[in-house]
Amino acid sequence: MTAILTDMADGEVDCKKPTSAGGLVAGGEISLQRTIVRIDYANCMQADPVTEPNVKPVLRTGSAVRANPIVKASLAMETNPTKVHTTMQYDILFTSDKQKKAKKWHDGWVNIANGMAIFYSDDDKVIHRKKLENADLGEGSLLETASYLIEITAPTDRNIKPKQKPVKLEEESQPELPVESPGSDVKISILYTADKIRKSKRWKDGILHWTESTNEGVFRGAIVSTGEDATIKAPTLTVNAPTLKAPVPIKRPRVTKPKGAIGRSTSLASKARSVKMTCTLYVPTKLVTKNSEAFVFQVLLAASIAKVSVEVVLDGAEHAEKPAGYPLPILVVRENNIPTVYVSGKAAVQKILGEDCNTLDGLVLEDAYCKLAAVVLEDGQLDESLFKAVELTTKTTQVLVAGLVRVSETVPETARHWYDGFISPHSAALAGIDCHSASRTERRVKETVLFVEDASEKRLPKKDGRNVMITAALPYVNNVPHLGNIIGAVLSADVFARYCRLRGYQTLYVCGTDEYGTATETKALEEGISCADLCTKYFKLHAGIYEWFGVSTDIFGRSSTPKQTEITHEIFNGLYKNGYFIEQSVEQTYCEKCTRFLADRYVEGTCPLCGYGDARGDQCDGCGKLVNPTELKDPRCKICRSTPVVRSSDHLFLDLTKLQPQIDDFVSRQSVAGRWASNCTAISKAWLHEGLKPRCMTRDLRWGTPVPVKGFEEKVFYVWFDACFGYISITANYTDDWRQWWQSNQADSPKVELYQFMGKDNAPFHAVIFPATLLGTVKPDSDDTCPWTLAHHINTTEYLNYESGKFSKSRSIGVFGNDARDSGIPVAVWRYYLLALRPEATDSAFSWEEFGTRNNTELLANLGNFVSRITKFSVAKYDGIVPGIQELANVDQSLIERVNVELRSYIEAMEGVHIKSALKTAMAISSLGNGYLTEAGLDNRLLKEQPARCATIITIALNLAYLLSALLDPFIPTSAEDIRKNLNAPVRTIPESFEVDVLLQGHQLGQPFHLFTRLDEVRLAELRAKFSGKQVK
Repeated sequence: MTAILTDMADGEVDCKKPTSAGGLVAGGEISLQRTIVRIDYANCMQADPVTEPNVKPVLRTGSAVRANPIVKASLAMETNPTKVHTTMQYDILFTSDKQKKAKKWHDGWVNIANGMAIFYSDDDKVIHRKKLENADLGEGSLLETASYLIEITAPTDRNIKPKQKPVKLEEESQPELPVESPGSDVKISILYTADKIRKSKRWKDGILHWTESTNEGVFRGAIVSTGEDATIKAPTLTVNAPTLKAPVPIKRPRVTKPKGAIGRSTSLASKARSVKMTCTLYVPTKLVTKNSEAFVFQVLLAASIAKVSVEVVLDGAEHAEKPAGYPLPILVVRENNIPTVYVSGKAAVQKILGEDCNTLDGLVLEDAYCKLAAVVLEDGQLDESLFKAVELTTKTTQVLVAGLVRVSETVPETARHWYDGFISPHSAALAGIDCHSASRTERRVKETVLFVEDASEKRLPKKDGRNVMITAALPYVNNVPHLGNIIGAVLSADVFARYCRLRGYQTLYVCGTDEYGTATETKALEEGISCADLCTKYFKLHAGIYEWFGVSTDIFGRSSTPKQTEITHEIFNGLYKNGYFIEQSVEQTYCEKCTRFLADRYVEGTCPLCGYGDARGDQCDGCGKLVNPTELKDPRCKICRSTPVVRSSDHLFLDLTKLQPQIDDFVSRQSVAGRWASNCTAISKAWLHEGLKPRCMTRDLRWGTPVPVKGFEEKVFYVWFDACFGYISITANYTDDWRQWWQSNQADSPKVELYQFMGKDNAPFHAVIFPATLLGTVKPDSDDTCPWTLAHHINTTEYLNYESGKFSKSRSIGVFGNDARDSGIPVAVWRYYLLALRPEATDSAFSWEEFGTRNNTELLANLGNFVSRITKFSVAKYDGIVPGIQELANVDQSLIERVNVELRSYIEAMEGVHIKSALKTAMAISSLGNGYLTEAGLDNRLLKEQPARCATIITIALNLAYLLSALLDPFIPTSAEDIRKNLNAPVRTIPESFEVDVLLQGHQLGQPFHLFTRLDEVRLAELRAKFSGKQVK
């Protein structure tokens, strides 16, 4: 005999369970990995146990039955209703789905005392009051109110926590229900729920169908066992009855999964691979962000599923094959000894799971817990290899692992000691492991708006569609980045990259550290370490800070790689052969005490143009003008502070004079077509107006890209000659097909638009020198087109000051990236304030007072209030179900029109890279939402008097919140993710117009929670005192 569980809503068979006819009894309970099933008795028998107590109940056969709430008591009920006692308490089930075929039931209880029955939900909120007449309520009673259908089930004691599972009936108190004939079908009404650990459960109606069938079964895509002794490591099905058959081995059937579900074929774990594959996971000593935690455990869990061995290597440990130039964690997969580096968790998991892996939506849920739990629940087991990394993880990660072990109901012996010692003190944290994990099967979202991420291992330009490549000025590795550095390039570029992805553009965001040059040598001298060690130290520091800020680079690389040398030499050789380099003898500063020529940054002195006393030998920070070391007044050696002398040294000069006509044409044409930032255009044209002159492109240094010319072997290239080539070399380290991105001006190549972000002091090097070096690779007087991808848009910022002074990386003045990370303030607040303050046209200044004001009035009181208000109202009044739109009123139409006006402004601003304006517009849309709720009159009275109107308002508002999650995702991605958690909705694209039916009627919302918290004056004063301008060492 086989028991078949059927969903009453759609008739779909959810579970088949081989058992005996007498194995399931009225009041019995089936416990699944994620589901509890209760068996109903009402209308399942030929005799009513209340009106005909002496007739032995027999199950009907061959037909479905009405699904009533379960009575958790013996079938031998009293004929007369229970009399009213002074105080009586009963468990109840209640539902607001009075007219629906498939109902969602909730647990609760009722207190009967002094002729009054008060009904409570499981969280002790009053749902109904009833005055009793003639003792008309008792065990088994069914009550219908204006809002609910309520069933009184069994006596209870409120000293027992409602969260506890119902006490299992003793075997002798469970009368078996004989079947009319052993070979006939039997159908039993049931209730089932997936909310096993929730205080308030949602019960659904279903049917348990007994029939003669095979011994194979499936419950929602997972293997089920055939008994309590089954050894299959999968969600198990157990029935509270002693008459089960012996376990039967089951083959897992191939499950056809809906689009967006994660899965793999049955044979993947045991399938022999055609190539030898080894995996090495390189992990930092501390996983400081959720992204890095998710990456590590996605890899380990995928390896567990596919039974692939992964070697875990802790940062700092000696490892012969450890790759350089990548921020940890990374996965290196070697196939036939050919290594491939994976920095994306999604790509790494896809590689491990192989070709049989379907789409990976289950791995990219918004919550890290859900991401990993989805993988574990899919396979139903954990592997010992998961615990190899436990000692490397943070407390958050340990809680995650413990929660996953609890879900899978198995603990490897290798982890038993750690697990037993860890589980007790963190039980409270484990209780929240299922937060925001509403089933994706309850999502009803218009598919056309959903964001589909490019799952390619390496993203390349496409011939159809728009291709956008984004670079952020490579930060020097001589110090910790301060907030001015972060907003000037890296964070601004991240906003635009996220926007482009959500608009469906093929997007590549490249950044990394600039590691060559005088600044590196001088800093290494100060710290007493080698240049290579200094670069490694600060590369990790930069990568960690940008990761905390949520910067979503496709690759964050380094400029001190073999690829950098190779590409620099390729471009230099083209320029050299075309006659754009000339040799000149240079009068250069020489330190007799240090016995070495001094590169420009090794010399400091007074600027001859503005009198600034701490000008460097290449540029004056006071006036921003370029200077030569020999032009400085009162020069001094940066190493020993002695006065240098002037000697001759031979160098190579780039003859910019010959290239000026091409640069003039490029700047005048592209600054308009690409809508360059106004300050970039002004600075570039000022350079060109003064007339370009030959510029020295070699230096007497030891740390840099070597010069491939005889007689210059001891010299290296000037950092601003090859610094911008770092974008190209980092891309080459990302993909061997890097020329598809960087040489897109060739025939039949997909066109690429290059967007570059930087502070204004870097503008001339990107707008003049960089394009000059690329244009010069084409032979003079040739009709050939320059193959290189030149800048389409250059975006430069003014300076961000700190309070009443200036940020200074070299002098450690201001709030630095590690200060922000350690402040305890969420990253969304930092990102929002910096972007709202972004110095686009004029300088701006960081202020702690304004920082608190924007958090409290804009994030908390505007955006947070809007999302919280509508989600809490929806959950409280509609049980978290989107009610749908009945008819649009004038106020609704007005909102839609006004939102669409703002949405067009938002898109126009972002396309022009006016980031500050776009953020302001997005927040204005949130303000429209708050005003709409007030103008439309959303409150309890409206719900009572005009329920259809209330449903329309709340549906429109929820869809507006969903739109805001997309518009704000580029700016504050963690808050956008929190909005989606509240809505239980996936990532969506940025649309052309506002639609009010994206979250469809019947969509299940998540559990609401606050997006932001208030920053008070005391806290702000503490922060101002703590970060008063000195860098944390």
